[in-house]
Amino acid sequence: ITTLFFIGLCLFGLSTSAIAQKFGFMNYNNLIVEMSDTKAADAKLEAYQKQLVSSFETKAKALQDKFLAAQQEAQSGGWSPIKIKEEEAKLVKEQEALAKEEQETQQKILAKREELFQPIFEKVNKAIADVGKEGGYTFIFNESSGLLLYDLETDDIMPLVKAKLGL
Repeated sequence: ITTLFFIGLCLFGLSTSAIAQKFGFMNYNNLIVEMSDTKAADAKLEAYQKQLVSSFETKAKALQDKFLAAQQEAQSGGWSPIKIKEEEAKLVKEQEALAKEEQETQQKILAKREELFQPIFEKVNKAIADVGKEGGYTFIFNESSGLLLYDLETDDIMPLVKAKLGL
């Protein structure tokens, strides 16, 4: 009987500690979108991307012009078969270099995005952690990721995080 009483007491203790937990939720993506820091980072990223893409497009246009000029020269009979093969090899090398540059451009844009947005994410994560500690939350869920399956007795902490960020 004492063993059953002890087991019952333990189960009761576990159930009351589960009830005492405080859960919160918010939409992380919506918060990020609303921040002025995000709008500024987006503008900087867009300007950077336009600069890189413009340079790339200029080089692609120049290569296309070279290709058309070589094609016309070859069709007019102005080049020998050896010269045609040499020019073709040059154009293939330039095209490969341009393809490599396109990949590098995409990598540069991704790196710039990371550089611009990482401080924003860190700022938001700190604000969420602060709200979690101050509010006594056990867990805070991001409803935008689809991980929130049931939200009975949870609190929307978006207003608290916005206040912490001065929004």
